[in-house]
Amino acid sequence: MAFQFLVYKWQLFFLLAGAFILVFCSLPLQDHVHNLLDPSILYGTDKQITLGSNKPLRRDIGADDMSPGVDVNATATGIDDESPTGDHGQNDDVVIQATEDYLRKLVFEIVDETMEKSLALDIPEELQKPMYPGALPDIDETVAICMVIRNQHSDLQEFLTHHYHHLGIRRFYIIDDGSVPALSNHDDYPIPRNSITFVYFSSSERPGNGQMQFAAYNTCHQRFGTRHKWLGFIDADEYLEITRTPGRSMAQFLEDYEQYGALGVSWIIHDSNNRTHKSTIGNRKAYTSCIYDGEDSDNRHIKSFVQSKYYVEPTGPHSFRLNGSMITVGENGDTVTYAFRKPITRDKIALHHYAVKSREDYEEKMARGTPTDHRKDDVWCKISSVFSN
Repeated sequence: MAFQFLVYKWQLFFLLAGAFILVFCSLPLQDHVHNLLDPSILYGTDKQITLGSNKPLRRDIGADDMSPGVDVNATATGIDDESPTGDHGQNDDVVIQATEDYLRKLVFEIVDETMEKSLALDIPEELQKPMYPGALPDIDETVAICMVIRNQHSDLQEFLTHHYHHLGIRRFYIIDDGSVPALSNHDDYPIPRNSITFVYFSSSERPGNGQMQFAAYNTCHQRFGTRHKWLGFIDADEYLEITRTPGRSMAQFLEDYEQYGALGVSWIIHDSNNRTHKSTIGNRKAYTSCIYDGEDSDNRHIKSFVQSKYYVEPTGPHSFRLNGSMITVGENGDTVTYAFRKPITRDKIALHHYAVKSREDYEEKMARGTPTDHRKDDVWCKISSVFSN
């Protein structure tokens, strides 16, 4: 649509330039006026303007449209509306004015027709939906990610790169939990900026009593849910991996689960790899060891991708209440209740959770707090292979 509209704009530009040259450069003014006021031009029933393309702008002029912009006083010029002829040399000022009026009317007609044609072009349904602050969506934004974070600008670099390029996800809703400076102020994100939409909660807007994560998820669904078939609710330290048939996009993968309300993806929690200081090579290279999948393992947790039309509300950070009889299932179609899934399988898809990273990262995480206002000071000892450092 945008390309064709630009074509029309350039066609209009060349028309105006040509009209200027025609009137003031090519022939004597009187000859131009005579041609412009020729009855066969003014009163023909089929006036066509071909603007250098194979799609001319056409306007039909009938008997009820006998004066397209030329209004010349007959007593001053000898010209009347019924017969646009006469002695054009008697009053050049009036003739010039008549020419300007005619060209002005002609330009307005072309602009109107250009706009009509532009608006009549086929516009993808996604582009017709109400827009919120952020970018125009891609043609295919079946899946979007909703996440709530605070002061994690550096964590977003690898997260966005991975999910944009490896999973084909093209929309990220970042609910900013009072970051200073706001995450939207940064201009170094590694994916197109128009794929990211920020929503900022100041400290005065932030709900208390551990409700921030719920408020963030509800805000994301209420404001943007109708634009996407699926919404994924994950954090900046969680990375999706399609383990079967790698190379499929997340949208393609979720086609197999359209009969369900939500898909619960099992965690695979990574420990610290004995690191004290932050990694400079990225999470996926630095933290390669994981915790075990035993009976009481935290890998039982899932994170959810929810079909927007079945979303009701979150029951916690991991799971959601759905409409009617819709259920959340695991990768094998097994029913998931609340936040846990057993047995733990990742034959098709996994969610890598870098819960602690280095000791330095973990201490920053504890100081930053969580959207649920629940401190997890015991996680380092529970997960990390480094118990003191």
